[in-house]
Amino acid sequence: MGMGFAAAYADVFPTDKVEELCPDEYAGLLRAAAENLDGELDEDTSAEDTLRFAVTEYLQFEGGETDAPEAIQQAWRALCAKFEAVTGLTLAVGYHDSEDAGSRYDEVGGLYFAVDGMYQLSPAGERWRDVVQRKQFVTFG
Repeated sequence: MGMGFAAAYADVFPTDKVEELCPDEYAGLLRAAAENLDGELDEDTSAEDTLRFAVTEYLQFEGGETDAPEAIQQAWRALCAKFEAVTGLTLAVGYHDSEDAGSRYDEVGGLYFAVDGMYQLSPAGERWRDVVQRKQFVTFG
């Protein structure tokens, strides 16, 4: 099987803004990650590192949260619900290692929050929604 690049994008919502809008829920997710993954990380690991571990192990894949410890599931869902109530947008989280799995041109590196619900089809686009397919590609150069 050949190897190649795959295009990806995210509508990134700044982490500090997520924390500002949902301070209790964000803190709850950090706390749940730190308390429930304690045995898998050493004591010198920061809260953000613990959250990165929770994200890469459980939360960044659709449905992955169901494999997370119950406290992390509850904290993640609470953050998502509060975020949606405040912004009207759907929250997702991911981690991208641009050095080992990306490119020096990547605009995303490390832990990031992404949102869905930013764009709406025009009336003409709505008419052709089942015909047109968004396709992505990368080029070298």
